[in-house]
Amino acid sequence: MYVVSLALSVELAVPVVVMFVAAVYDYRTRTIPDVCWAVMCAICVPMSAVTAGSTLDSIVLLAGGIPLCAYMFSSHPVCNLAIPLSAVYAIPLLSGEAGSDPMAVAAVPVVYWMFVLFYRMELLPGGADAKSLMSLTLAVPGIVTGHIFPMSMSIVLIALATSALYGFRWALENYRKGRVYAGMFNEVRRDPEAARDGFYWYLEDAPDGVPARCGRTDDRGCVDRLVAAGATDVLCSPMIPFLVPLAFATVVVLAAVPASVMGPLWP
Repeated sequence: MYVVSLALSVELAVPVVVMFVAAVYDYRTRTIPDVCWAVMCAICVPMSAVTAGSTLDSIVLLAGGIPLCAYMFSSHPVCNLAIPLSAVYAIPLLSGEAGSDPMAVAAVPVVYWMFVLFYRMELLPGGADAKSLMSLTLAVPGIVTGHIFPMSMSIVLIALATSALYGFRWALENYRKGRVYAGMFNEVRRDPEAARDGFYWYLEDAPDGVPARCGRTDDRGCVDRLVAAGATDVLCSPMIPFLVPLAFATVVVLAAVPASVMGPLWP
């Protein structure tokens, strides 16, 4: 029992530390090294197997977690085998083993591939955001009381609500400057120097010497072309450091849901 309690403590502590480090990277550089997610998965996937409610759950979480980690960190075609191998998570549903929580186990690949799909559909702004949520799904596969959401789902919902504060900040700035329109929550105008040096997506370009709206891009050459065309400011969309609200949400979820009220995956 001591080993299980220790494993549970590690499983809860490591994501908090990793997410804090990733948030610092995101805030300062908007770039997060993959080693953050590799550390989380390497430590927490085995810990989730140790804290599982049954031997079968332990085997499935470990056997399923390894190919999903490989898919996340490698672009080699063989990693696509992780898609059919996800079927291993359905084994507890068929076994009826005592102490098992098959729905909690089966939720892991469903939520994991949902985040992959969100990234492909550009509903998640960056690869690091998707990898953080995929890693959290594998690292803490517990289910919040009532078996409504996997923990990573609770985390992303809280993070989305928190990140809305960024939009209100930019909307207030636009309102004060008399710019009231549909895009006021995610668009701002910056002078060329600030636009070039800050973390922004550019929404204007002047490829033919005439400033015009364009698709979102991080090409800083847009600023130079706009200046050459006589523009005095640049329409931008700020790059939100989404790992900051994600780290906050991770702390809230992992701290607010004690082990005594978790689903059967937790002792």
